[in-house]
Amino acid sequence: GSGRGADTAAWIGAAEAEAANARGEDAFGAMIDADKCYDRVPLEDLAEAGAEEARLTRSEGLKALVGLAVEQYGGGRSVQWGGAISEPRHPSGGMMAGCNLANGILHVYTKKSMVKVAREEAALRTYVDDWRLFAAGARRRAASGLVYSLRLAVAELEAKKFKVSRSKTVLMASGPSA
Repeated sequence: GSGRGADTAAWIGAAEAEAANARGEDAFGAMIDADKCYDRVPLEDLAEAGAEEARLTRSEGLKALVGLAVEQYGGGRSVQWGGAISEPRHPSGGMMAGCNLANGILHVYTKKSMVKVAREEAALRTYVDDWRLFAAGARRRAASGLVYSLRLAVAELEAKKFKVSRSKTVLMASGPSA
């Protein structure tokens, strides 16, 4: 969901793990971080994903929103230094992470790929530029389900040209207290 970062995702994951442990289940989670997430989105691919999602949902508002975002992100960008402004450049990729539209547009861009992951063994949630997987239940089944879903999620994100951070991607596990 829009506006929730890694800290929020971690707190929600901890609460879900506590609830699972209280039911006597083991809980497993993974936080997936993409390096320079917003710099890697090809604008052409973003426009295609947005147009497809708008067509599938029959949403003219979404179509207009994605068109506006692509137009804004692809517009001329200049650098100001010491009172001088550079000639505008028109990038082929990258979104402005601080823009209010960025979270929603990233969700639209990755939705089709991530639906495959969410249908598998672990629940999937998007938080700004991070993804969180969660599985609870019998230890062996939940752990293997999480590992399978994690591998699938990483493959889907990398197919979208994201670079999954190996140092910031975190695995979590907790079990019921004795």
